[in-house]
This record gives sequence, C-alpha cells and structure tokens, in this order.
Amino acid sequence: MADEKKLDEKGLQLLGAVAAFASGGPPGITVGSVIAAAAFVVEMVDFMSNDTTVPDALRRLKESIEKIAVVIVSIDQRLNELTHELAIESNRQTLARLNTELDNIRLQTNRMQDQPGSIDVAVDVANELGVVLDRFLRADFELWRWVDVVEKNGQPDAEIGRFKNVPTLPVYLLGVMSWLAARQRVVRADQAHRLDDDRPRILRHLVAVSVRPEFDKYRDGDAGRPTTIAENIKWRIRGTPIASNKFAENRSCRFFYEFRNWMNGDLARGDNFDIVTDEDGVLCTVDPFSLGMPNTEIDWEIQAGVEVLHELAEVLRRVEATGSVSRQFIGTFSTGQAFPPGTLYVTAQNGDLHWYRNDQASRPGGSTSWSGPNVIGTGFHGFTTFFNGGGPAMYGIQRDGTLIWLGYEGRHSGLRDAWLDNAQPKQVGTGWDSFKLVFSTGEFVIYGITPDGRLLWFRHHGARVGGGDAGDWSGPNEVGTGWGHFVKVFSPGEGVIYAIDGDGTLFRAVHKGYLVGTVEWEQDVAQQIAVGWNGFFDVAPGPDGVIYGFGRDGRLFHTRFGPPRPDPSSAPLPGSLGSLLNPGPTTVFGAPPAVVWEGPPVEIAHNMPGFISVCAQLDETSGGPIVH
Repeated sequence: MADEKKLDEKGLQLLGAVAAFASGGPPGITVGSVIAAAAFVVEMVDFMSNDTTVPDALRRLKESIEKIAVVIVSIDQRLNELTHELAIESNRQTLARLNTELDNIRLQTNRMQDQPGSIDVAVDVANELGVVLDRFLRADFELWRWVDVVEKNGQPDAEIGRFKNVPTLPVYLLGVMSWLAARQRVVRADQAHRLDDDRPRILRHLVAVSVRPEFDKYRDGDAGRPTTIAENIKWRIRGTPIASNKFAENRSCRFFYEFRNWMNGDLARGDNFDIVTDEDGVLCTVDPFSLGMPNTEIDWEIQAGVEVLHELAEVLRRVEATGSVSRQFIGTFSTGQAFPPGTLYVTAQNGDLHWYRNDQASRPGGSTSWSGPNVIGTGFHGFTTFFNGGGPAMYGIQRDGTLIWLGYEGRHSGLRDAWLDNAQPKQVGTGWDSFKLVFSTGEFVIYGITPDGRLLWFRHHGARVGGGDAGDWSGPNEVGTGWGHFVKVFSPGEGVIYAIDGDGTLFRAVHKGYLVGTVEWEQDVAQQIAVGWNGFFDVAPGPDGVIYGFGRDGRLFHTRFGPPRPDPSSAPLPGSLGSLLNPGPTTVFGAPPAVVWEGPPVEIAHNMPGFISVCAQLDETSGGPIVH
C-alpha cells in the first residue's frame, strides 16, 4: 500500500498546483483544494464574455498549462519508485499520452494568443481542440485509468485500470476552457457554422461532466454504475456508518463514518451521530440508505473535483442552450405572476432543526434561489416523526407515542427566536406510536395509517396554542383502507395526498372531505401517476404542485404536478438535462385532466448533507375560529 501512496501523493500535489492558479477565488479557499478550480471556471467564463479581457483568459490558461507540465514531469520521474514493473510501464505510457495532449492544448492556446485578431485561427484552434478533448472520453475514459500497486497476500501486486481524478482532470479542465475560449471568439464573429461537430461535441462533454438524476453510487444496477467522469469520481469516494457500541446504552446507539477515497487511498473516520432507541440492550444497526450523505463525504467529493465539474456542466448547459458562454441578461420586468416560496424544515443527523426557504419555488423550471440553512432548534432527533400541521403548528412523535406540539412563527424569516411560548413543548396526545405513518395536509388536519392499512383522520382545533384536551380534537374518523403498503406519504395541502409504495410507484388521491373527516374522495381509488420514486432518499411537497426529491448524494430535485400553465417549456431549466439523461419519474398512467407533469426533474441544489427527516411548511386554516 505504501507504493501505491507514493504516486498518489504526487497526484494530490498536482491537484494543489491546479488549484493554485485560481488564487482570485473566494476567501478561505486553500491551495490544495480543487474547489478553487471551480472559481477558476467562473473567472474564465467572465473573461471570455468580454472581448477586452479575452487576452487575460489566454494568458491565465497558458500560465496554468506550464505549471501542470512541470508537475507531470515530476510524476514521470517518480514512477521508478513503484516496485511493480507493470505499474511503471503502464503508468508511464498513460502519462506520456496525457503529456502529448497537454502539448496539443499548449500549442493551440499559443496559436490563439499569438494571432488574437484572426478568426480563421480561432476556428482552426476550436476544431483542433475539440478533437483533442474527445480523446479524453474514449475507450471507457482510458486516459483517466492508471495501474496501482497494492498489497495482496503480503506481496505487491498490480491493480489495472483504476479510474483516478488526477493528474487527468486538470489537463482536461484546461483543454475544455481553451476550447471554449476559441469557440467563443468564433461565435462572437458570427462564424459558428464553421465549427466541426459542434453541437454533438457540446452534448458529449456535457454528459461526461454531469451526474445523472437517477445515479446513486450505493445502489446496484444501472443507477449505481458510473458512466460519466463526475460519476466515476463520486463512485470512488465512500462513507460507511459503523456502530461505536454494539448494543444501545442510555437508549442511544452511537455511530461514526469510515471514509475511503479509492483514488488516492485516503482513509478517515468522523461525522459521529446518535440514534435514539426504544430501550437499552437492542442491537445497534442502521440502514445506510436512510442517512443521506455525511459532510466529510461531500467535502471529499468537492476536493476531488465534483464541484468544478458541476460548474463546468452549468457552463456547457448554457452553451448548448444559447450557443455562448455569456450569461444572458434576465430582466426584472413584472409579468403579473408571482411564485410563492417553499419552506422546508430539515432535521440533521445531530438533531439540529434547519430552516430552508426556496424563493419563487414554483417558477417554471424550478428555482435555485435559497435562503438558509438556519439552525432554529436542537434536540429534534428524539422524534420518530416530525411534521408541520399548518401555520405555526409543529408536531413531533416521541418513541413512547407521545404527540408533542411546538409553535413556530418564523416560516418566512427562519429566525431562531420565532418559537412561541419560549419554545416550550406541549403534550397534546398519546398513543401515536401505533401508526405506521403519520402526516398532515395542513389546516390542522392530521392522518395516521395503521399497520392494517386503515387511514384515520384527525383535526386539532387547539393547534394555534397547543391545546391538548379532548375537546381540542376531532376524530379519529376512518376515511380509507388499503394504505398499509405505502412507505412514504405526504401532502401539499387541501386534501391532496401523494403516496409511494415499495416499488417506487407514485400514487395521488384527493380527499374532498378533508376539512370535516368524511369519506368523500375525488375518485374511488388512488391514481397511479408515475414510477421511479424509490430513487429518492426523501420527498417533500412545495407550493403550487411542486414536489422536491432528495437524492442520497446531496442533490435536490424539483418537479411539478399541477394545473397546466402557459408554455412552461419556454422557461429556463437551470439544472435540467431534459431527456438527454433519461431522468427518473415520468407519467405512465392517466390523471385527472386538470393536473399534469411539468417537465422532468430539475436539479436546483446540491451538496446538501444527509438528514433524519424533512417536512414542508403547510397552510393554516384561513379566517375565523375552527368550528367543531
């Protein structure tokens, strides 16, 4: 293992050298962190968007290429330190090919810098660099695969074809930026028709640097098999939860993560968390799929280049849509249509309650504008279920079945001091541990699903103040049966209920009698409207038909199922690859004509740490007291 580390250490130094040329990045970025390269991409795009600063972009690219060339020579000199002949020769051949491509990039960049006014040269450079870049994607990313020396049965052995982010990623990144610089000059001269294989090439590299919506490195089958550069990097960085104590003590199981980067051999432990148990002495186990991604795993992915590839995907997506790297001006002219925000409450692994607000949440194509996370409370990991019942009414179910009420009026502000009654919890019910699932449709209406599949309706008339007397409740009323096979049920309000079964099939039902607890439904049975929803780690509703899907790797997706709107397809899709990557949930069965799917899932956030649960802010009863 030591021999394997020798090559990797230099690779990490190379990564630092690449990051160093982005010294103008945000404060706090270290030289050894590849996140600085993401700042470099943003800076280069800004340079390319202005004719007067294009020379600055070319100069920075040339400086960066020279730095990488020096480090590659150093790597070549150290290859003899490996003890396995196959590793030495194979890696030297790969390194020589990579150095050839770097020389090609250097040559073409110098040509463009030497003749800045020649469009003919810019066309030729863009076409030549496009061919160079395509070689980085061939033969299952052959230029990214290296031979490691590992220990097997006490003897050094060669592991062939291991994907590594460095030293290839920095060379590829500079090649893409040089190609985009030349291409941008051609586009600004209105000569885009002279670019060879232009749109297919853009799409090829867009796919290569992206992560499919359905990709999950921890799953089996196609969804867990890496097919892009970004996915290969993510796939090789893993976090495994391990119990610190075999059996629960003080009604708690303590866990930590063991992290491993299979590209450089790094190993670490951290991100401790506790899970509350019903009693002492139970075996400490946890389902990894219920945890999401820990902070350290996200940080390692960022350092390995996932963030810079995400930034590059945004640039290529813009080039594919508009033809140019320049950001389009989006005016602030009023259209007369307002899109309400969506507020989410997320219980983190350590029990902190986080507030998020997605501004203009129902905007066609999704909104990437976020406020938060704000920590508004602590100690929430003791609840088995936590949800908003409408307005200020927050509910948590303890393991003994006690239903706790907390009042919070900071839905818009996310302030920690917006709790009512000094954040004092109030007991408003017992026996709620008898339900398999509990959820709300807002307006202080709460549903419980029993293990035998009965759907019971309750309404908490004391929801505004936390009243817990018998007269503060209506119900339970049995309003449905056959709900026992669902694994996730949620509601955006007004009696609309979504339910996901174990196969990932999404159903929709509308309870017309939700305000009074009568057995009155829009249709006799729930309508099957989509498949593939078991690919999400968790799901929550948003306003105006929005549904949020949380990926286990920290990505957050937006989709909408609601009344049709005028030409939503004309709106920008900030994180969508459309049908290009064959994204997940799609309509497969008919639904009432008043509601339709509005496009594929769109990525609107990423790098969101794993959490215990998420719930949405729902509406409270409008006007007057509740009559019961």
